[in-house]
Amino acid sequence: MAAISAIALRDIIKPAPPIFFARVPSFAIYRDPVQRFVSAYAFARKGGSATVPASQNAQRFACRFSTALECARYIAGIGQTARDRLDPVFRSQTHYLCDLDGRLLVSKLFDLRNVAAHSLSYAGLTFDMGLRENSEQGARTPVVDAELEEIVRHAYRLDFDLEGITI
Repeated sequence: MAAISAIALRDIIKPAPPIFFARVPSFAIYRDPVQRFVSAYAFARKGGSATVPASQNAQRFACRFSTALECARYIAGIGQTARDRLDPVFRSQTHYLCDLDGRLLVSKLFDLRNVAAHSLSYAGLTFDMGLRENSEQGARTPVVDAELEEIVRHAYRLDFDLEGITI
């Protein structure tokens, strides 16, 4: 079984001219960075799910920390270049959705909170957006307190800028 993987649009843009992204309908789903981090940490700590295992790198990284707060503090303390080299589940959403100058590379950005329980129609296609979480029964998801939220906000501050342009 393969581990979860993702590809950054900035890695695709190298072979594709930037005009490509301006001409084709494209969209992405934005997830609240705090909830995304907490989910990623829990996902990696338990080795993924029955259907989507976490990579060994993600597991080893998450297991270095006894709490989500410790993990968030570490991520907040490293530079952006180092953050971009973390396992994909811990990279920022801007890493995947923006070019190196921070420009959004998709036509529309939908907020998961607004579409999670609905279907999403865009560019003539309909997607079932029934909420899918990285947790299974019995999984312990870390509690988000004010300190954890503040540190995640610092670590993933560029992601919070995306929130203002979501639908």
